[in-house]
Amino acid sequence: MQHQSIEAQKNTNEYRVIMPNGIIGFNDLKHYILSELNDPFWELTSVEDNTIKFIMMELPDLTLGNISYEKADFTNILSAVDLGINDVKVYTIISIDSSDDGTKSMTVNMRAPFVYNPASYRGWQLVLADPKYPIAQVI
Repeated sequence: MQHQSIEAQKNTNEYRVIMPNGIIGFNDLKHYILSELNDPFWELTSVEDNTIKFIMMELPDLTLGNISYEKADFTNILSAVDLGINDVKVYTIISIDSSDDGTKSMTVNMRAPFVYNPASYRGWQLVLADPKYPIAQVI
């Protein structure tokens, strides 16, 4: 994948997101704004603490490189909130890691994707049980 700057001017595509369970490590923060950056990048910003931001990548075809999500892996989790995979948009959260020599790499957590249901403004961070999904996939 060719790296492109994600430090971009925001587009007008912004959506409110209510996360009943929060994000792992930020369980107390429930209200966010999801803003489009440059395709396929998005920013998820906490309304309660606007210093908490996550850069995410949308996966409309459920694929990143040679890794593809299987819809069945989402079925049981989403059925608990009466949704199916076709009811949500799937995103991965990006981490930018710096090594001691100053080089940087971007990784995504394929094991814990973020899903958003535009009809209800609800979002969830799912934790998939299958270890075939890496926690730190280099992009």
